Amino acid sequence: MSKIKCLTTEQEALFPVFKDKWIKYGLSTESADREMAQDGIKEAYLSAGLNPPDKFIWLDSPLQGCIASYFLSQVRDQVRYQVRYQVRDRVPDQVRIACFGSHGSGWLSFYDFFDIVCGIDIKKIAGLMKAAKSCGWWWPFERLVICTERPCSLHRDEQGRLHNSDTKALEYPDGWGIFAWHGVRVPEKYYNKNPDAAEILSERNAEVRRALIERMGIDRFMIACNPSVIDEKRQAGTDKKNQLLSIDLPDDPDGKLVAMKLNDPSTGMIYFIRVPPSMNLMDQALAWSFNVEDYSLIDEG
Repeated sequence: MSKIKCLTTEQEALFPVFKDKWIKYGLSTESADREMAQDGIKEAYLSAGLNPPDKFIWLDSPLQGCIASYFLSQVRDQVRYQVRYQVRDRVPDQVRIACFGSHGSGWLSFYDFFDIVCGIDIKKIAGLMKAAKSCGWWWPFERLVICTERPCSLHRDEQGRLHNSDTKALEYPDGWGIFAWHGVRVPEKYYNKNPDAAEILSERNAEVRRALIERMGIDRFMIACNPSVIDEKRQAGTDKKNQLLSIDLPDDPDGKLVAMKLNDPSTGMIYFIRVPPSMNLMDQALAWSFNVEDYSLIDEG
């Protein structure tokens, strides 16, 4: 077959089909199809020129798999190299690590597309595809493979990031999993007990700290921290003042959190809006919030 230099419009139109197909595999929370997975792994061994495994050990999570593979590491490295890289030598450089099961869906979707749509021969990785469709992470050894289940629950936000406000965003049958807030992995301790403002400020990881502030709510956090006033401006038609407030954030790239404290004249409610840390005037922050250059041009009436 001649080298493919470009795709037709009809072929490109099929991208979403393969994307959705492999996202479904990658995010599956169904129990592993153990028979299918073992057949696929045996095919992968044969494609690498190795004798297929005689024994499969099934565990409930990648954590269990990592622990088990550690105790077999003396033989793992040699055999793993052959299974992974002899297969890799037979396909282009884009091939990634082959033992992540369903979490290898990203690169496998590429080859599935060119197999089905363009007729490219990918039989050397057919076993890896079969395993990815049917199980979680797996570790190859001589004559033995450690296989793991897929997650039993998985939660994401509207942007597809791991997220759960109450419990684990990703969990496996043995209870091991990941706590995450809009894609940021958060230590379990912050879900077991809601941290107060002082505990949040003491968190050294800036991304985790930002996630905790969002989870607590900017209003509650600002009130609890007794922030400094940078600037203030009287609310039109009232005797109340809107304020631009600042809180120092140690080890944060921005160095501080800046927010407007605003009074709603129609309801009497007070609310906060976070603004860029470069803001130092109320009019400047208000203009930013309305996406205009000059806030004085806005009719507050």
